[in-house]
Amino acid sequence: MDERLSKAENLFQRGKFEDSLAILIEALEFDKNDAYIWYLMGQCHRWLDDYDEAVRCLSKSVHLDDQEPSFLQAYGVAFQKAGDLDRAIKQFRRALELNPRYINSINSLALTQRMKGEYENSIKNYQIAIDNLVRNYADDMNNDESQVIWWFGALENDICRENIFSAALYLAARDDMDNCAWPDGESAEKEFNTKAHKGLYWRDETTNDGQSARVFLPNFFDSLFVLIACNDLYRTILENIAVALESSGDELESEKYFGAARFVTSMKEQFSFEGEIYNDARQFVLHLCRGTVEEYPAGTPNTLEVRTTIYHEDPPRNSKWCVATFRNIPSYKGYRVDAFDTKEEAMECIKNIDPTTPLIGGRAFDPVLSYEKYVDWKQAHNFKEFDWQSVFDPADESPRETIVTLREVGL
Repeated sequence: MDERLSKAENLFQRGKFEDSLAILIEALEFDKNDAYIWYLMGQCHRWLDDYDEAVRCLSKSVHLDDQEPSFLQAYGVAFQKAGDLDRAIKQFRRALELNPRYINSINSLALTQRMKGEYENSIKNYQIAIDNLVRNYADDMNNDESQVIWWFGALENDICRENIFSAALYLAARDDMDNCAWPDGESAEKEFNTKAHKGLYWRDETTNDGQSARVFLPNFFDSLFVLIACNDLYRTILENIAVALESSGDELESEKYFGAARFVTSMKEQFSFEGEIYNDARQFVLHLCRGTVEEYPAGTPNTLEVRTTIYHEDPPRNSKWCVATFRNIPSYKGYRVDAFDTKEEAMECIKNIDPTTPLIGGRAFDPVLSYEKYVDWKQAHNFKEFDWQSVFDPADESPRETIVTLREVGL
C-alpha cells in the first residue's frame, strides 16, 4: 500500500492527476476508510476542475478525520471552486480552530471574503496571514554567533520593514521582555563595519532600573527579509491585499502593496537561484579539487563540449588539478571548471578570482580586496566554503560529479 500511495503522490506532484487518480481508486479497494486516500482523490478532482466530485471525496476524508487542518483546507477550497462560498468559509474556520496559524487557511478565508465583497474582513485576514507567516520564520531563528551575516544594505520598502518590525515586537513579547529596541542608521553601519556581535540576531540586556530589554541587530532584519522575500506566498498575499484595496476603492493604498510585491519579487531574484536561497551573500563558491577532462564535438560549429569529472575522494592518477565554480546554493549546482597542470597554478587562479566573486544585488568590492583580506571578510561573515559532503549520500563509495561546459575553438 505504501508503495502504491508513494507512486500516486509522485504522479500528483508532477501534475499527472488522472494517472494518480487511477492508482488511488485501486488503493481504495484495500482500505475504503483511509482518509488520506480520499483527500488525494479530492485534490486530483479539484485540479481536473471536477469540483463536485472533489467536494464528495473531501467530504469523506473529513468525515474520517476531522482533526487534520489540511483536509479541511482542501475541503474549503473545493467548495470555493464550486461557488459555495459560505460553506468554504466554514471549512477554513474549522481548520483555523485546529491551527490558528495555518497560513493557507487564513489566506483562503481572506480570498473567499474578497470574492463575497467583504473587503474590510478580507484585508484584515490577509494582514493576519502575513503576520503569522513572518512570525513563523522568526520563531525558527536560532540566535547564535555562527549565523551567516547578510550584506545587502537598507530595506527600502516601508511595508516590508513594518512586517519585520512587527515580528521583532512579537519575539520580544513571546519571551516576556519588558522593552525592545533596534539600531539606527549610524549604529547599523558601525555593526556592519566591526561585526562586534558576529552573526547574532539580537542581544538581551538589563537596564539600570532592572528591566529586561532585547536589542535587535541588523542581521535579524536582513536575515528575516531574505527568508520572507524568497517565499512566494508572502508576495502573493501582498498582491491579494492590493487587489482587495483596489476593489474597495482605495487605489492609493493599493498601489503601495503592489509596489511592495514588486519589490519583493526583485529581491527574490537577487537572493535565490532556481528556487534555492543562496547560502550567503556570494553567488558562487570556488573549490580546489582533482578531475579528469574529456572533450567532444558539440552540436554547433567551432565548439567543443568539455566534460570534467570531479573526484571528491580517491581521484585517478591521470587527474588534473581543477578549480570548480559552483552556484552558492544548497544543491551546489556546477557552473564551470578550469583545469591546471599544477596545484600552484590552480591556487593562483583561486587567489585571483575569489575576491571578484559576484555578490547578491550586483554588489562588488571597489577596489577589489586582496585575497588575504577577502578570506578575512568571509570568516567575519561566517561564510562557509564549498561542502561536497552536504550533497552526497554518506554511503556513496565514490563521490564524483560531472560538469559540462562549452568551449569555442579557432578555425
